[in-house]
Amino acid sequence: MSQDILSDVLRSVRLRSAVFYHVSGVGEWAAVAPPSRDIARAVMPDTDHLMEFHVVTRGECWATIAGQPPLRLRHGDIIVLPQGDAHVVSSTPGIKADVDVDSYLEMRRNQRPFRLHY
Repeated sequence: MSQDILSDVLRSVRLRSAVFYHVSGVGEWAAVAPPSRDIARAVMPDTDHLMEFHVVTRGECWATIAGQPPLRLRHGDIIVLPQGDAHVVSSTPGIKADVDVDSYLEMRRNQRPFRLHY
């Protein structure tokens, strides 16, 4: 097996394209992602399914899928959501935030990568 496991995984799923978000936060923050089926066409026109993943490049955070215990992520960790489940990435577990599907439609008009700061 290769040293770069993520590259192996991404090659095996035959990705056609990618959209990147740069999310940063200070203090208490929460980034809420609706199910990918709700935003797929806004984020990537002509796409029916999105496979989401997060890479922690600095610091640490928590990721939670509804009905599952929160998972602590640290610098260098990767979480993959192949089914595009609704999820929350936050500074601490249990922080709630509203899902704004319309914001994904607005982002489509902005320069990429999308930049979000909480």
